[in-house]
Amino acid sequence: MKTKTSSFTVKMDTLIKTEIKDYCDKEGYVFSKFIENAAKHKLEEIQRNEDLLIYAKYMANEKGTGIDFDAFMESVGVKPEHKTAREQLCAVRGVSKKGGFVRHGQTA
Repeated sequence: MKTKTSSFTVKMDTLIKTEIKDYCDKEGYVFSKFIENAAKHKLEEIQRNEDLLIYAKYMANEKGTGIDFDAFMESVGVKPEHKTAREQLCAVRGVSKKGGFVRHGQTA
């Protein structure tokens, strides 16, 4: 499936731009794709860090008061579609079981 593209302008230090451009030329990367992928990876890193912070707060404050999701589902007679609550959460949020984000068209 072909994605839509759009143009935008970014102001950056000339030396950094030259370094990136030289690196792309040397390694055979397309400059615009390199910048696009760098931005995408940075966004994924930020989202992953936010998820880890939420998980750390849960582990520190709420884990002792919670119950196992799978055990609860079985106690009310509902068979989970996925093997674990983590897999179900990953499927809903679009996150792979290894922690990376699922690309469009893939499954968790």
